[in-house]
Amino acid sequence: IIDITAVATANSDVIIAQFANPAGVTLMGNLTVTPTNVQIVENSADFEADDVLMISNCAQVDIFRATAVALGGAGTTITHTNASNTGDTLAGAYGATNSQIMRFESNLYFVGPSGLDEGDAYLNSRGESISALYKVSANGELTELVQGVENLQLLYGQRLATGNIRYVEADDADLDMSRVVSLKFAVLMATIDPVKTVDDTVTYNVNGTTVGPTGTSGVDVEYDPSDRRIRRVFSTAIYLRNKG
Repeated sequence: IIDITAVATANSDVIIAQFANPAGVTLMGNLTVTPTNVQIVENSADFEADDVLMISNCAQVDIFRATAVALGGAGTTITHTNASNTGDTLAGAYGATNSQIMRFESNLYFVGPSGLDEGDAYLNSRGESISALYKVSANGELTELVQGVENLQLLYGQRLATGNIRYVEADDADLDMSRVVSLKFAVLMATIDPVKTVDDTVTYNVNGTTVGPTGTSGVDVEYDPSDRRIRRVFSTAIYLRNKG
């Protein structure tokens, strides 16, 4: 598993997104709180041993690692014993008609030098390093997503008592995560090769983080203006479901 702290670009955010895979499977029968195996009618989601799974009825949820997944005459049985988990009991009962079991996904995103997933640095036509956006899955699989991403910044949108939304960084002392209703993402993109005929001397605002030429006072992140790449900031805001 890669050491993110050793390869991630300094002063660029690292983001973890955790969610239930929408490919859910219904239960064969009701489940009680006591230690019990999970039985599903069919394994269309291709669950396997060691998968991290999530069972929910929208009112409660349990997350566990599958100890074994076995196909039988009456369906598929998923065991979740103490051998793979801190416990083998569920938080509550789950009904066959109102519950689903899904694969739990956890993806980490960061910016670093291109080529990490291949074990070799990718360089441009002038032999210069290229930045890229990466994803690391829950099992440690590293995937390079997009070349040319130099910086990533995330802001949390907190709804105030006035109804207005303020966007702040994760370390803001007054951030109330229970009142976060939206997220704002911004990335600084750069061309792979030099395109400009003159040095780039622009200072860019990436969600409040300033990125500017080397030697510029007051910037948070510096870049080499002599690389003559074209840079642009792209941003978007998303609202979180069920958050008012």
